Amino acid sequence: MAIKLDKSIFQTNIMALTPKTFKVWIALLASCDDDGIARVSPTYLSRICYLSQKDTEKALNTLCTPIFRERNIIRLDSGYAVVDYKKYRVE
Repeated sequence: MAIKLDKSIFQTNIMALTPKTFKVWIALLASCDDDGIARVSPTYLSRICYLSQKDTEKALNTLCTPIFRERNIIRLDSGYAVVDYKKYRVE
């Protein structure tokens, strides 16, 4: 299944982050269900992104921390909720 991302993603605070964090962010967006929840684990993300567990955890922690007054994801028991998920997707 292909997903389309809105080009406005390039005007977000995500672009100011490291390439590894951006890679995890895109993997989370691609993993989301229609409800904006990516039901994935850090181990899964590290494998599909070809990153170490440490780098993946660091990226997830960065994305959970408010950046420029915006938080990008929220940790859940079942994975991660992407804040403003619909803003990043093209229907």
